[in-house]
Amino acid sequence: PLGDPMKPPAILSAGPAGAETDVPDEPVLQSTILSKGRRIAMIDGKPLGVGDRIGAARVVAIGPASVTLREGPTTRVLRLYRSVDMSNAGAAPAPSKGSKEGTR
Repeated sequence: PLGDPMKPPAILSAGPAGAETDVPDEPVLQSTILSKGRRIAMIDGKPLGVGDRIGAARVVAIGPASVTLREGPTTRVLRLYRSVDMSNAGAAPAPSKGSKEGTR
């Protein structure tokens, strides 16, 4: 059978040795789609927009690598890759000193 192309690699979702990793205890953010005037998050195989509900939680924000959910007074953030810091995901790396990038 074909595998789920949106499922994160096993190495990123692995828990402690012997732990059950196929059944997460919270929703899993699989991808985000951002375009002018449109933000969609794929969570547990369902496309959701800002204001949509997943269980008792409401989607309040969708970013390039995260989704913010609010359930009553509690706010939590789902991340595409939990162990990877994506805060500079859109930033271009600074050229190294002495680089001749862009010259001919």
